[in-house]
Parts: sequence; structure tokens; C-alpha cells
Amino acid sequence: MARALIFAVGACVGTLLPGLVLAQSSSTNYILWDTSINGGGGRTTSTNYIDFNTVVDIGSDYLSSGNYRAYQGFEAITEEPRLTMSLSSTSITLSPNPLTTASVSTGATTVTVSTNADFGYALTATENAAFQNQSADEIADVSDGAVTAGSEEYGIAVSGADAAFGDDRSVSTTPRTIASKSTWGAARATVVTVKAAIASVTDSGEYAGTITFIATGNY
Repeated sequence: MARALIFAVGACVGTLLPGLVLAQSSSTNYILWDTSINGGGGRTTSTNYIDFNTVVDIGSDYLSSGNYRAYQGFEAITEEPRLTMSLSSTSITLSPNPLTTASVSTGATTVTVSTNADFGYALTATENAAFQNQSADEIADVSDGAVTAGSEEYGIAVSGADAAFGDDRSVSTTPRTIASKSTWGAARATVVTVKAAIASVTDSGEYAGTITFIATGNY
């Protein structure tokens, strides 16, 4: 008899800008990071860059000494980097449980990412502890794109607008990108479904593993 449990943990990685002092105004619907007196400007983009520009900027350039550098004008206005990630559940019990040769056991968690990074984010999954029993017997990683009942296989599937693939994939100690977006976004939800199937020769025991999810902002 084989029983299964997955532990999921999460982390965020981003570029932070130290030493910023912002004259910030905000309400429920917006954040105004700072103000600048100028004659106009805008935001332009292409495949390779995003450019914020201004016309007739008053008080631009920067001041400096041996101990500090003070930026002023439009170029000094920098939005505070923000990146958050949450998991709907950090403990996933596969069902049906115990595992059976007649069906694929599954369990899911939803990973939600929000960021104001201009170039979006990437979400990865890494196996920190292999899916194995007390005797260190592992269920084989899926390699054919589908976890199938009656075959010993283990892997994940992802769904959502930012999902990186549509079949079943393995997870290993090498980070696998499971979702990404090329621009900023709020509450970007990706459902991660863990799947396991056993064969008649699969070793019995209590199977468990750990997957770590990391969201990285692309600033």
C-alpha cells in the first residue's frame, strides 16, 4: 500500500533599490511615487526596452559629494519594487489515497504572484526532497508528457494564463519554469497539480516529497 503527501514552500526574489526617500501619495486605487515639474513626457517601449522620458525637465541631473549622491528631477522618480507570492496550501495530500493502479492520484495548490516589475516575473518549481518512501524508494519521474494510471510515474501539471506548459512534467533539483509573464501583473494565479501513479510492482510505504516555488521579478 502506498500513501502520498507533498509539502510545498514558497519564496520571492527581486531587485531592491536601497536608500530611496520618496515623497509618496496614495489612495485605494493608485500610488503616486513622486512629482516632477516639466513640460511633458511619456513612456515608450519596444521589444528590448522600456523608456520613461520627459521634456523641459526642471532641476534634473544629480548632486554629489564624497558621502552621498542626490538625484533630482524626473529621472530621480523611481517606483518602489514590489513582488509578492502566496500559496493556497503548503501541504498537499494526493487523492485517491492510498495510491492505486486503477487511477492517477492528484492534489493541487494555487500560486499567486503580484509584481510591478516592468518585465514581469518568472515562477519556478524545484524538488528539494524527492518523492519517496521511508526506505528511500522513489516513484519514477514522468518522461512521456502524461502521468498514466497503472504506470509508475510522478510529476506536475500547471494551468492558468501564465502557465509555461500544458502537459505533465517532472520536477528535479534543477529549477523548472512553470509560469511567467513579460509585463507587470496583479494576482496572477497558477494552479500546480501534483500527480502520482503506481504500478503493481511499486514498493509500498508512505511517500512524501517537498517542492519549492520561487517567484523572481524582472526589473
